[in-house]
Amino acid sequence: VLAPSSENLTRSFRAMVGTDVLSVAELVEYRVVLEGSASRLASIRHTPEQLERMRSAVRRMASEAADNSAGFIDADLEFHEAIWAASGNNVLRLSGEAVSGVLRGLMHRRIDANPMDGAEKVASAEIDRGLFDAIEGRDAARASLIARQAIADRFADLLESDADRAALRSLAE
Repeated sequence: VLAPSSENLTRSFRAMVGTDVLSVAELVEYRVVLEGSASRLASIRHTPEQLERMRSAVRRMASEAADNSAGFIDADLEFHEAIWAASGNNVLRLSGEAVSGVLRGLMHRRIDANPMDGAEKVASAEIDRGLFDAIEGRDAARASLIARQAIADRFADLLESDADRAALRSLAE
């Protein structure tokens, strides 16, 4: 029996994604649900140390937005990892790390083919700053909504059909 870890889940998701078992659309939908739930719980359960980790990642995103796509993506991932940890729910933390591991690979390939420009990264950093503000202010409903909408917007172009994109928008509302 394998010990529970995000690495084991990531391997499982990677093996299934793009097969009849698990589509990219399903994985993105799951990430929307997961991110909304984790953000809601983080706004209730965060510690000062976890909040500082989120603040630091958001600042790093803003500073990397101008010219460092890899650094920007790493800071963005650090921000979301801090949210999953602050949720206080290990299932959400492990699932977040696993799903993100798969989607991060897809995003890196997309960005390598079509790099994010500075304005896009700045806009993304501002959205995450709004999410941070909601979490810091313990506004669970707002944090959940911002997180769901941000993930849906960020990954919608990975989906192949209009029906999948419509379903994703519905989950984000």
